[in-house]
Amino acid sequence: MPPAIRKFYEFNQINTFVYTKRIKKNQTKDNNEFKNLWTVNYFYETKDNFPTIQARSEIIRRLETESTPLENALRTMERANQELAAIVVKFSQPADNISPLTMILQGTIEAAVNGGVKNYIDAFFSADFVAVTPNDKTNAERLKKAVKQQTENLGRALKLHSTLCPPSIRALQAQLEKSYGELQQLMTKF
Repeated sequence: MPPAIRKFYEFNQINTFVYTKRIKKNQTKDNNEFKNLWTVNYFYETKDNFPTIQARSEIIRRLETESTPLENALRTMERANQELAAIVVKFSQPADNISPLTMILQGTIEAAVNGGVKNYIDAFFSADFVAVTPNDKTNAERLKKAVKQQTENLGRALKLHSTLCPPSIRALQAQLEKSYGELQQLMTKF
């Protein structure tokens, strides 16, 4: 589906809303916040579609679901991959301002070096986690694929950024390439 049509339907003719609340279960003395991050999702379905001229709409159904830390990590990684792929498509056309691409690359690559992907690997691919939750093998495999996909997407985005970046940010490009190399090294152990 073309991005413009998808975006229209994401924000129009909506009758289901979600409120997400973070909770902590199974408190451990581990510094890895991803390992203990559970979420409760409250879904509300309304009688009318939004946007509407009415001030209120009757809630016809409520649903509450709980997501495990692994499911949260998977959802976050898949969302990040979609955003990264969309921005690469957007900047495949010549653009005057590449700041959004630069910010996403810097935030994703630098976060990976400082803990982002590394924290996911430490939390969900250690021997003690797999032993505790054998039923999550499918989600763990999906997360592993999403992490590898993100690394590939970052490589493509970084190559695109190198062709578009002006000389004034070549030093930043070099730093991003160095950090990306460290991320790739981490992925070989994964």
